[in-house]
Amino acid sequence: MAVLVLVVLIGFIKRIGTTYTITNQRLRIRRGIIARKVQQTRLERVQNVNTEQSVVERVLQVGTVDFDTAGTTDSDFSFRGVSQPEKVVAAVDEAHREHAADPTGLGAGPTQQQQQQQQQQQPPPPQV
Repeated sequence: MAVLVLVVLIGFIKRIGTTYTITNQRLRIRRGIIARKVQQTRLERVQNVNTEQSVVERVLQVGTVDFDTAGTTDSDFSFRGVSQPEKVVAAVDEAHREHAADPTGLGAGPTQQQQQQQQQQQPPPPQV
């Protein structure tokens, strides 16, 4: 019984010490409470996103989302024990679309047509 409690406690501590972040630029895994390990990859490097759930994980609605990334030897880039892994995949897809629309991450500036409209709306400079 003590072993089971210890295993559950260790799993809980690992879980609260792990943070997964998805932005329109990067995927990031931060692990640890005292010692810290941070793993990140640029979103454009993600080639495939796979999910895996055991029977117990399906009942609990948790699972693993595994990312295959281009050009890295880091084969262990996974979000483990995440709630509703399908939603995580959807969030990565949405971030990927946002990144494709604005690869700089600085916010989409005005288009050329919008710039021309702004110039046309400005009053002409005063003539001297």
